[in-house]
Amino acid sequence: MFGLTRKNRLKTDYCAVYVVGRFQCAPIVMFGVNPGYSLRSSPIEENEARKSWQHYQNLYLNFFRYFSYNKFESPYYTALWYLLTGLTGTHFPKKRKWELFDQYLCNLELIPYHSEGIVLPAILNDEQLEYLQNRYNNSIKFIRQFKPKLLIFNGKIWKTLLINHNLIEQLEKCPNCGNVRPYFKVNYFFK
Repeated sequence: MFGLTRKNRLKTDYCAVYVVGRFQCAPIVMFGVNPGYSLRSSPIEENEARKSWQHYQNLYLNFFRYFSYNKFESPYYTALWYLLTGLTGTHFPKKRKWELFDQYLCNLELIPYHSEGIVLPAILNDEQLEYLQNRYNNSIKFIRQFKPKLLIFNGKIWKTLLINHNLIEQLEKCPNCGNVRPYFKVNYFFK
């Protein structure tokens, strides 16, 4: 549907991962495009997820503890540590980043399949828009139940989907914030 090739191809032979972390109580939700893939950690994670439905649920609910236990590293989460320590006002050292994420963060994915990278079209056709809009609406409906304090949209697709296709009503441009460059913020989700 999206013409994804090479590293952007979705790894449909791996378990889909829609949500990771303690979504029922996480105050911050990072809404991304899809879960990344690591040559080192993804096969180990996949082996655990495939053991049973109970293992799958436990793994992704306790995802950050699992990463800590296995001493996995991730450039994505290391960079995200800076943002989360600033947002939460906590002083978790980098070596304890998984505890910070476990306490504060939930990842929600628009497309739940792993890839090494993903580039979606800047202009969506009707089929692509309908698919992504349905995924978006269902995800927002799901996460609203738990009333997080902050929802962060992570990825270029959000400008295309939310702004260019008018899926949001209230929009406020954000100023440049140093290393973090938010494009916009939405104020109406979880009042």
